[in-house]
Amino acid sequence: MNVVAVAVTGLWRSPASPVARDAPLLLDEPRLGEWLTAQGPAERRTLWGRLDSQLLLGEPVVVEEELGEWCRVRAPWQPYRDEPGGYPGYVRTAHLAPLVPDVLPRVVVTVPATVIRSGDEVLVDEVGYATILPTFGITGGRATVRLPDGRTGWVPAADIAPHRFGDRPPSPARLLGDAEQFLGVMYLAAGLHGRCYDCSGLVHAVFRRYGLRIPRDARDMDRLGAGLPVADARPGDLLLFTRPDTGVIYHVALALDLPRAVHVSEPDWACVDTPLSAIRQADLTHARRVS
Repeated sequence: MNVVAVAVTGLWRSPASPVARDAPLLLDEPRLGEWLTAQGPAERRTLWGRLDSQLLLGEPVVVEEELGEWCRVRAPWQPYRDEPGGYPGYVRTAHLAPLVPDVLPRVVVTVPATVIRSGDEVLVDEVGYATILPTFGITGGRATVRLPDGRTGWVPAADIAPHRFGDRPPSPARLLGDAEQFLGVMYLAAGLHGRCYDCSGLVHAVFRRYGLRIPRDARDMDRLGAGLPVADARPGDLLLFTRPDTGVIYHVALALDLPRAVHVSEPDWACVDTPLSAIRQADLTHARRVS
């Protein structure tokens, strides 16, 4: 088992998937902000079929094949279809480190992004929401955390919360409160970082933050909890949208007071809290309650 050793890395469809403008995300120390700046609407459309997800600092991966500068991996924290092992894809070898088992408690990042420092030196920038890190404890408003390479650093205690997988789902108010801090964040296909999400990436992240490991993609989320008619949906329930021509689920949102919902919407290129469009309402087929 290995873990991600950088703030964020791409889970690519193949080693040939990146193009020239993706270079900042492929550096040994990725520059997320620079990469995002290059992703206008036209460029973001080209990510479909090239980039399938993102992996966060400390996230485990199973390396299935080493290919020099690339590894073919599975991401077990991102369940995928019926395939064992988790979401498949390729990551830069330089972005991985061996897993060092420990029994330390964990904390999770609760803000869109934070920084890990040693003294005043920045060790890791752009550490995204729902990143889970081992901690030695909190003193003086700082949480001391351990990085995958063994270094220690600190993050502001205000940016983290205790974390453990297997907790019960949060209340709808807490779930929606977390989601709504991302209003206006960039829509980006495959996004799973607090600076960029796609529709299912946001839903996956807010559940991960609260200790629930749910599927990465909207169609796989249709297996969660109990299915409901749209008319019975309450705030915090998942809303599923189905293409009328294929019957394939293509979008997921968090219900507010219908027809309002919080979702990362490709037509808006952002996370929005608005009444669903007429097209979205026509494609909204059912809801699911995770409890």
